[in-house]
Amino acid sequence: MKNRNNMQWMLTPFIAVVTLLVLLFALSYHPVSASPDTVYSSGPIGSPTGDVPDSGCSGSNYLTHTINIPDTGLVGDVNVTLSIDHTYDDDLDMFLLGPDGTTQVELATDIGGSGDNFTNTVFDDEAATAISSVDTSSEAPFTGSYQPEGSLSSFDGMDISGDWTLRICDDAGGDLGTLQAWSLEIELAAIFNIDTSQVSNIIVAEGGTATKPITI
Repeated sequence: MKNRNNMQWMLTPFIAVVTLLVLLFALSYHPVSASPDTVYSSGPIGSPTGDVPDSGCSGSNYLTHTINIPDTGLVGDVNVTLSIDHTYDDDLDMFLLGPDGTTQVELATDIGGSGDNFTNTVFDDEAATAISSVDTSSEAPFTGSYQPEGSLSSFDGMDISGDWTLRICDDAGGDLGTLQAWSLEIELAAIFNIDTSQVSNIIVAEGGTATKPITI
């Protein structure tokens, strides 16, 4: 049988808000686990669709390739895997544009020196190695997982539905490349269903402290 004690809380407005949140989660939430990761793939691309323009990175001189996600939910985590054939990796600048049309994350720019190709390269914020820390031709073709140069967590909390666009340009002439395939691995954010009826209101007095008995 539970003990029920009335406690008088004397709280500043800030602490009142924090305490209410703690009580909500401690007393009356029903967590729904994050979904398993879902992979959305471009399938094979190749030439000519995947050819990267060899004309610098100004204006519209980008290869753009889009994966449309019809599902709904909020991003909890996103990783990008890609394969590009290119004879001088350092020429490539690669970005991921989110479905909001404005949030863009730098995956890698001017990485790899004279090395060839990115093969099954995974960009993952949680990877052990930053791709910028292995900026050498000997690391090519960068098979494995690397932290991108930007932060994919910029997409966290965003609705996954819509067009995700990979943008690639070649900032120097003389070497050519082709996007062979790419994919997104997305884990949805966890959802908490909170029954606020189980927690007493805390009334915060303007400019001062608040007093409210809460039964726990």
